[in-house]
Amino acid sequence: MMGAGGHLRWLEDQNELRRRLDVVLEGIENATTAAGFAAAFAENETMYRENPDYVLSWLTHGLLETEVVQSDKRALTIARNMIDWFNDLSKNTLLPEFMPPDRTLEVDVPPIFGANTGHQIYLISQGIIHHSRMATSDVGRQRDVDVIAQLYQEDEWLKQLIEKDEKGIWMKRCVFLAFYFFF
Repeated sequence: MMGAGGHLRWLEDQNELRRRLDVVLEGIENATTAAGFAAAFAENETMYRENPDYVLSWLTHGLLETEVVQSDKRALTIARNMIDWFNDLSKNTLLPEFMPPDRTLEVDVPPIFGANTGHQIYLISQGIIHHSRMATSDVGRQRDVDVIAQLYQEDEWLKQLIEKDEKGIWMKRCVFLAFYFFF
């Protein structure tokens, strides 16, 4: 959806691609639960693999791009409802476990990641994307910004940057690469 939407921004006379994009949108709309959950994984798998980060980010991108090129409010509604599901503690009971890592429950984390990591490395990189895109969309809400601040904002890193501590740049990257390549 992201790619098709981006493509259609530049090439308007692509009727077959528009038709296919509409079919995908209709399929997502039909699969969306009454609670607003629209992702292609089970709700109880929100914490696993790259579901809460890459999947939600790219789904949000795709839906927002579809709305732009198709002028189809269904895409915007689906994106808004999915982010609302993600943000709602009564629906997404795993939300508090994403960040910070000291609140991650061992039973919620696949053994490959370890008990104190959760998906923090992915959420920091990707989680901000879907909430930022929603916050700046026509249906953005303050809650989108609040979730960014509550779950993704890294106060220690921001403090280093404010203090112009160069280690905040190079050490941040080293920690990420070490985690990525060795775990």
